[in-house]
Amino acid sequence: RVHRLGPKRLRVRDGKETFFDCVAEGLFGQGAQMSNFKGLKLQAKGGEVGFISDSFGTEGKFRVEFPDGADLEEGAQMTCVFWKVKGGADMEQCFLNIPDRAERRDIVVEVKPAEKKEEKAKAEKKSAKREDDAKTGRVAKVKDDGTLIVEGMFTPAVDVDKFKGRKVVVGDGREGEIIGRFGKAGKCKVKAEGQEGEEV
Repeated sequence: RVHRLGPKRLRVRDGKETFFDCVAEGLFGQGAQMSNFKGLKLQAKGGEVGFISDSFGTEGKFRVEFPDGADLEEGAQMTCVFWKVKGGADMEQCFLNIPDRAERRDIVVEVKPAEKKEEKAKAEKKSAKREDDAKTGRVAKVKDDGTLIVEGMFTPAVDVDKFKGRKVVVGDGREGEIIGRFGKAGKCKVKAEGQEGEEV
């Protein structure tokens, strides 16, 4: 039976994606001399003919090639069929014809390059700056240490922490900066001189 599938490839003749090889198991016991069985023909579930091309590991597994491709799936059974000629002692597989090797191509999957972290951070910074430039609020409270609590500048859904360090202007032109969020209602803490009610 099929233990592991090889990579899917494109069969040029008809454009079909199919398997051309697999690793199989269950036909031989551990320690079998696999060189004696190279070339042995096997049939997949769909009737496709392949052959043992090599051993795989030391536990009786082996590689099977299907020159024209085969519809395979892991765990699917494969059969090894012989004919015995009447009056003869040998078993034959001459009735199983191995097809010619089909032209094939690797399947190319176009992967969009991941955006570089620095470019993404730069874009977010620009976006944040545009949002920051458009925002105004007012001083709702002045704490004992002089920190201003500003409301109205952000909505509760905005991550205020990403605006840490942003410069702001309080009242008549006093400069300050955002030092963090305050609570969960979109308020923020500003380090600057100011009074309640002043615009920021």
